[in-house]
Amino acid sequence: MQEKLKVLMLGWEFPPFLTGGLGQACYGIAKALGSHVDLTVIVPRSEPQFILDHVNVIGLNHLTEDDIKIERLQYSLKEITEVIFVATDLSPYPIPVMKTITYLEDIEEQVTETLAINEVRELYTSGNNYGTNIMEKVATFAEIVANIAEKKEFDVIYAHDWLTFQAGIQLKRLTGKPLVVHIHSLETDRVGIGARSPQNKVYHIEYDGMSMADLIIPVSYFTKAQILQNYPFIEADKIFPVHNAIDPLPESPTTPNQVLKQEPEKLSDYGYTKKITTNDKKMVLFLGRITYQKGPEFLLETAEKLLKKDKEIVFVIAGAGDQQNWLMNEVKRLKLGEHFIFTGFLNKARVHELLERVDVYFMPSVSEPFGLSALEAAQHEIPAVLSKQSGVSEILNHVLKADCWDANKFANYLYALLHYEGIRELLAEASKKEVDRLTWENTALQIVALFGKLKLNA
Repeated sequence: MQEKLKVLMLGWEFPPFLTGGLGQACYGIAKALGSHVDLTVIVPRSEPQFILDHVNVIGLNHLTEDDIKIERLQYSLKEITEVIFVATDLSPYPIPVMKTITYLEDIEEQVTETLAINEVRELYTSGNNYGTNIMEKVATFAEIVANIAEKKEFDVIYAHDWLTFQAGIQLKRLTGKPLVVHIHSLETDRVGIGARSPQNKVYHIEYDGMSMADLIIPVSYFTKAQILQNYPFIEADKIFPVHNAIDPLPESPTTPNQVLKQEPEKLSDYGYTKKITTNDKKMVLFLGRITYQKGPEFLLETAEKLLKKDKEIVFVIAGAGDQQNWLMNEVKRLKLGEHFIFTGFLNKARVHELLERVDVYFMPSVSEPFGLSALEAAQHEIPAVLSKQSGVSEILNHVLKADCWDANKFANYLYALLHYEGIRELLAEASKKEVDRLTWENTALQIVALFGKLKLNA
């Protein structure tokens, strides 16, 4: 019997600590991949109760090896003021923007200190996996992974998104093992072309990771095109897109639709928004981070156009992000508050409840590598209007699609789905059949086949 390939997977989120699509995708991949390879997953933070069959999960917040000590360099500092990119959004995907700030630059002599194991656990236990010290967490993760890997046998290094790329690069240099990087989102998606600034550390970490990789697995052909356009000299012949999938819906004894109809106030009065009686109004759902990448300006423009045709519509904005205050202020300025509900971040159970209540799902993203929430909408037989600038639109064929900037077409599509029941039911049913065929098992099999292309060390 042939011995299973040993894969060391590096991730940044794992249940129950999920804040975005990155964690959901990594979990789905790991769960399915464990049946086909000998899989070890290292993440900053894990909980023992989330055990996967055939998968060894190591969370740095639970390290007990007394001999793991990390030497770190410190520098003397001087104060400098200039315009640089800084991260203002402390979400799973930090969004740098141009600001004039005062910062400290390292110079002259260096000293060494030791980071003890209890400090490591504290670093990844307090707060969340992101925050203002995200770069410290990323660098420390790389050092600790290298330390742990000295005691592990593995054939392939499998790193997910920029947060783990430094660790993957370091392992490849130490061991000579092939490096596979999985791209769930790019800095150019989050920031736009400005991400290519010399001051943007995330972009250059991504660039280094893809340059060093033996294989690159983006989540869509759209993302492959973005890599080739925005990361010059990355070889196209080592990029192999593999689409995400989704877990089946959990069985529930309570019908979420009934729950929300009984408690409509749970969808009311967020921020300045007035209380709205939602039972008699049609509802359009925007689900995701409220950031540049997700197209809030096109969402607002579309809403303005649609509401001129029909005032009996409510836009439910489920999520949070650095553009949330801007969007709320614009809604207020335009006197559209009675047509908007801002729910803030919702957990998965509340998302499923909400998807049983709304009429149409709307995703006007400027640059969406995939878009898992569109699959969730399809599972609930919610018809969708999607941006063509998205990966999920490659596999959902029974949705209405337009360029992210085409608010007129978006508004017309939403109006049609809200008012013509025949079209709505036809597209919703067809999308449900499409998404039911998407499984993490199929995604895992494609990834295993790609591992077979690697030249493994004897």
